[in-house]
Amino acid sequence: MTKVTSARRQCYQVAVTPISGLENKYFKNLNYFPEADTVYLQFKEIDVLVNASTGDKKNIHFPENWNGTTLSSYDPASGLYAFSDDHIIVLVNSEGESVTEISGMNLVPYAMDFYDQQDSHSLLLVAYKNGSLYRYSVETGEFIGKSDLSAYLNGSKTVNDQIIIDEENNLLLVYAGGLMDVFELSSWTEVASIPSCYGYAASTDTFIVYGYEDSSSETQDRLDISSVTQ
Repeated sequence: MTKVTSARRQCYQVAVTPISGLENKYFKNLNYFPEADTVYLQFKEIDVLVNASTGDKKNIHFPENWNGTTLSSYDPASGLYAFSDDHIIVLVNSEGESVTEISGMNLVPYAMDFYDQQDSHSLLLVAYKNGSLYRYSVETGEFIGKSDLSAYLNGSKTVNDQIIIDEENNLLLVYAGGLMDVFELSSWTEVASIPSCYGYAASTDTFIVYGYEDSSSETQDRLDISSVTQ
């Protein structure tokens, strides 16, 4: 006798939020910021911030020479969004108004994120392709300082490029163009550079790296974070 076991189906409720004025438009870019429950949508003609719960939208007022968003980030502390078109960085408030512009100085950014220091001003951190990690004041857009960043000479952006802040271990992790750079937060000094890296797994506190054996088959290895920071 054959016993047949039926799999239990899981049903999910999907909330649909109508967005007035964007019917029949195709977006080029989408990013959801859970801390603000807000979606950024890039269209050919306009860029908007949309409240995911209410559908309320705000048009973003970028400079006239804006070349299209390539990076975006959100700061819950200040309520500001950061957008880059690979030439300039614009800080935008929740109404879509541009409050600060930061020149990219002809440097292409890999990744950017906010860092809210407990005992000091908030920073915008930007990792550039030329091998520099820049720090800017969120309040004024003023240049604060920079650090050397290991980078591939002919590196290119990847979907995994990101900046991870680990205050508990006093570390800043910058994943850019296939390299993982580890900085000491207190000194902004690079203490390790990990090539051929897929990324960092916070749940196991390890880096995922790859290499090739003599057979040319790709292998994955896990490298504990403590082994590269001592």
